[in-house]
Amino acid sequence: MNTKVTATQIPLNTCACTCGEPVGPKATYRPGHDARHAGMVARAVVENPKQAKALLATLPSDALRAKAQRAVARATAPKPEPKAKTEEQAA
Repeated sequence: MNTKVTATQIPLNTCACTCGEPVGPKATYRPGHDARHAGMVARAVVENPKQAKALLATLPSDALRAKAQRAVARATAPKPEPKAKTEEQAA
């Protein structure tokens, strides 16, 4: 009996970023899509901060949660005031 498994018989998972693209049997994301997912979660947290804990929990690793939290912090940080031009720069 032939028990050899071919590549077409191995079930492929789909990317965790919700793009729907297939990934290999050991992968969670397509290349670069982990950052995409962290960015999507960060934007969702900025829009709805009350859901932050639940949204961050959708990311599979502590590193991605930290990446999303840093993006939220950058997005919500106060913007610096523009510097006034000196007389020399205005001329």
